[in-house]
Amino acid sequence: MDVRAKEAIEKGVRKLVGLQQGDGSWRGIYDGPNFLLPMYVVAQRLAGRTVPRKRAEGLLRQIEHWQNPDGSIGLCLQDSGSMFTTALNYVAARMLGAEPERPSLERMRGWIHSNGTPLGAASWGKFFLALCNLYPYDGLTPLMPELWILPYAVPVHPGRLWCHCRQVYLPMAWLYGRRVCMPEDELIRALRRELYGKDYGEVDFFAHRFHTSPCDRRFPPSRLLVAADGILRAAERLSPGRLRERALRRVLDCIDYEDKTTGFIDIGPVNGVLNSIVQHVARPGSDQARRAFDALDEYLYEEDGRIGMNGYNSTALWDTAFSVQAILAAGLGGRYRECLRAAHRYIRENQVLEDPPEHERWFRDPARGGWPFSDRRHGWPISDCTAEGFKASVYLSPYVENPLPEHRLRWAVELILGWQNADGGWATYEKRRGGGWLELLNPSDVFGDIMVDYSYP
Repeated sequence: MDVRAKEAIEKGVRKLVGLQQGDGSWRGIYDGPNFLLPMYVVAQRLAGRTVPRKRAEGLLRQIEHWQNPDGSIGLCLQDSGSMFTTALNYVAARMLGAEPERPSLERMRGWIHSNGTPLGAASWGKFFLALCNLYPYDGLTPLMPELWILPYAVPVHPGRLWCHCRQVYLPMAWLYGRRVCMPEDELIRALRRELYGKDYGEVDFFAHRFHTSPCDRRFPPSRLLVAADGILRAAERLSPGRLRERALRRVLDCIDYEDKTTGFIDIGPVNGVLNSIVQHVARPGSDQARRAFDALDEYLYEEDGRIGMNGYNSTALWDTAFSVQAILAAGLGGRYRECLRAAHRYIRENQVLEDPPEHERWFRDPARGGWPFSDRRHGWPISDCTAEGFKASVYLSPYVENPLPEHRLRWAVELILGWQNADGGWATYEKRRGGGWLELLNPSDVFGDIMVDYSYP
């Protein structure tokens, strides 16, 4: 090997080793979507929780950091303006105490008005505006909780959806079924004027339930979705109240299961926010509500005086597995044996050791032997994370005193093989459960290929 290349590799590994955390892991910022932070703010206000001043200032700085020169905010930092994210971030900024005359808000509001107002926001944006009492529920596509008590054999049962998708629409169904929203107050009335530029009572929200601004119209609604909207509205009118209550109880049980099996972290921050709101509304002041909101703070991070929200509770297992492999590939395992031992402890301690209880009843796959993206507490093992955790454990065995036992390695292999789809490939979290035609019922407007967990190369 060239001397300069060898020196560069050794320098890189020294830097990497210096970034190792006290628990033996490596981890980094994993933000991305610019709609997570405003969802967090909405949950805090709906639950009557005060965001501390210093945190509010950091959140505001993050919102302004995302803002494009035209005043908009995209789905991610590199994206052009989205009505979904711009409207939600405007609302969040006002809820954090920013005045409408603030220059960044004036530019944001100008962009909102010149691009059709939140009447054209993507469906998740409209849903969160409904929680804020800034968009009526009859302007949304129905999210009937009754779907969750259909027989699982029905092809459209929500339990057949990709896990991230179903765990978001699960609490949405409960909140929709209860028509949950903030009480109207002076700020809400002001926001209605600021967002729509006209009298709120004059807006025909129902007529705009399938209207999406060009900036948010990435996946237009299919004819099947439009037809389903009419069918679900008719079904909701005819559905007896007792059936709605039964469905809401079932949905709440599923939410409780998700919270319990993940230590209230939940599979991701979107359903974490929504589950927290559900816990507050269903059980105000309860231990469940407190734990749900406490867990949300684990998603926050601070950088350069700004406070953002990660897309996962951490990247620890993923980053640690690759860091270990990098050190060993560099041929420096002997030099950094203590570092590798600490990494091994983290990997060993965060393998999932048992399946979720009664997992089939709660639409979960087996989990024993897997590794999540972050840690064991998260509770949702992923196929590639499990593969990398397994590889790292095998590679580490000559460098540690207590290698991962053979039976735990076997668990990982059995889980991976059990996840293989009929087409020979592997999806992300689970075996594929539904047909690709379910994408025709994708109501998100801005996300593609979210309804089914497909096999990936």
